[in-house]
Amino acid sequence: MNKNMNLNHGDYSVKIDKNIIVVDLNGAFNEYGVREFIAEVKSIIVRFSGTPFSILMNNISVLGATPQAYEELNDYNTWLNTQNLVAKAVVHNSAAIFEISRSMVPSTNIQNIKDFDNQFHAIRWLEQQSSLYLVKNKLGTIHKALSLNSS
Repeated sequence: MNKNMNLNHGDYSVKIDKNIIVVDLNGAFNEYGVREFIAEVKSIIVRFSGTPFSILMNNISVLGATPQAYEELNDYNTWLNTQNLVAKAVVHNSAAIFEISRSMVPSTNIQNIKDFDNQFHAIRWLEQQSSLYLVKNKLGTIHKALSLNSS
């Protein structure tokens, strides 16, 4: 076996749009391809230093993933649940692949996650979720201040 042979399956790109991390996935993924895009996303989240963020997963061109890739995704989402994730939108054209992913990655069950058939509506929803998050946090801060003042 050639040591220089690329073991990654699946292509991806990651970019940042304000507080939204946009991940475009393409093809069929194995654990090596998943690890590669996860490492890039994690480095962005760490650089956010606790700032609330959302994720847009553009899975329109995803063909599937191996069981090992889903294990990696479950570990990553378990970690993601400890970060300041506001919401995650998943754009896809295959309800079957989306449902398989949801069942194979149970750590996403506690996330504020919604699926879409287009990126425009996904981004609008993420922006709404960010606004709601900010309002809830301000109300929580005001309530806490009022409680301290009434003591």
